[in-house]
Amino acid sequence: MIVCERRDAIPSDERWRQESRALHTRKANTMCTNGINTGQFGMMVEQLDDQLAVNRRWAHKLAHAAGDAGFSQTDDALHKVQELLDDARALLSDAKDAIESDAEAASGVSVELV
Repeated sequence: MIVCERRDAIPSDERWRQESRALHTRKANTMCTNGINTGQFGMMVEQLDDQLAVNRRWAHKLAHAAGDAGFSQTDDALHKVQELLDDARALLSDAKDAIESDAEAASGVSVELV
C-alpha cells in the first residue's frame, strides 16, 4: 500500500503499478508455491518432530525400565530405537531448513497474498 502525505505526492499510474507489483512479489507475501503452503508445511514438519520427541522420551523410559528389570536385550533394543529417533529428528530439522530454499528454487505457480 502506498501512503501519501500530500495530494500532489500521489505517484503516477505507471509508477503505482510498478510499486504495487513489487509489493505483491515479495517473499513475505508468498502463501503457496507449486501447491504447497510453505508456512503450514513447516508447521507440519515441526509437529512430526514433536511426536518423535515424545516417542523418544518413552523409548528412553522403557529402556531404563527394561534395564532395571534385568531385560538386557530389550534395554539394548530400546536404546537403539532412541538413537534412530534422534537421527530421524535431525533429518526433520534438515527438512525444515530446506523448505524455504526449495520454495525459492521451485519453478511454477506461486499464490501471493493480496
